[in-house]
Amino acid sequence: MGSKDKYIIFDESFPWMESFFELGGKFHPALFIIMPTEKHWKLRGIPPDSDNKMQVRLPLPLEWAGLHDDDLKKVCNLDGAVFCHKGRFISIWETKEDAIRALKFVLQKAGIKHEDNF
Repeated sequence: MGSKDKYIIFDESFPWMESFFELGGKFHPALFIIMPTEKHWKLRGIPPDSDNKMQVRLPLPLEWAGLHDDDLKKVCNLDGAVFCHKGRFISIWETKEDAIRALKFVLQKAGIKHEDNF
């Protein structure tokens, strides 16, 4: 299983979670999705199953929890940081590239090897 199995990137925003689990997502190895929001991009942890939608397979870093803008940028040392939910299941980034950099950081911090060709 390669690092590309650990994430899914969508170039459009749409409701994905119900379909993901209906199609066997409980057994899919992905940990995160990246997709656009209204003006930004989100990095969202994938729940372990459809019954635990507020939990994630791998939470975002504890030090990011509840931070916004400059406070988050200082802690994560990543430009483009907008917000991280205190529950550590979703973070918002200015661009797709910012969200991908955040994903790489999270995977590296968790000790999950990744390729640079996202």
